[in-house]
Amino acid sequence: MVRTTLIFAILFCGCTQHSETPTPAPKTNPLPKSPATEPPATGLLDDKVSIKFSELNYSFPIAEVAQGIEIDYEIVVRDDVAKILPLSQHSQSNIRIDLNGADHAQKCVLEPFARLSGNTQFYGEFSGGCLGAPRTISPTVLQHGRYSHTFKWSGRNLSNDGGGGSLPYGAPFPPGKYVLNIRCIGQVVEQGIPKDFQITNNVTVTLTD
Repeated sequence: MVRTTLIFAILFCGCTQHSETPTPAPKTNPLPKSPATEPPATGLLDDKVSIKFSELNYSFPIAEVAQGIEIDYEIVVRDDVAKILPLSQHSQSNIRIDLNGADHAQKCVLEPFARLSGNTQFYGEFSGGCLGAPRTISPTVLQHGRYSHTFKWSGRNLSNDGGGGSLPYGAPFPPGKYVLNIRCIGQVVEQGIPKDFQITNNVTVTLTD
């Protein structure tokens, strides 16, 4: 009787241990990666530089847009920023480094890039073509001030059917809501190390019949 009880206990324990399954480790979702063409939003200059639109949002009839519209905005620099390397976004290749002049009293050294998109439509301020190898520049100073800029548009998409460095216009945008994004990119040299920055702002643009 004692032997039978021991055998039953051993078998019972063995079955119990065999039926246990390990608790699966919790799944983790990887963070999405930013596009390689866009530097991370590091916030390096958020307290010194911003982009301001003249209105909270915009609305235009399609007929008016076809004649050409303008949206004004400013790059506001609250404090001088030393050792800055502005980068151009106007080439298809996006490889040019260009100070675009160093007359701070007349022109901001940053090169804003405007893009209007939404509902599968797109327009951007590309100059078209490749500009060749980048030329070397030295860090410059972004001076305190308010720098006025204007986004000009005639209501059409950009077409990708162009050749020879051209970017022809495509079909007109249909009525709807779109987002106008203004962005400046570049690098700030801190302790001899260049760090990417971007300054950006969005505004809603509504097109009506």
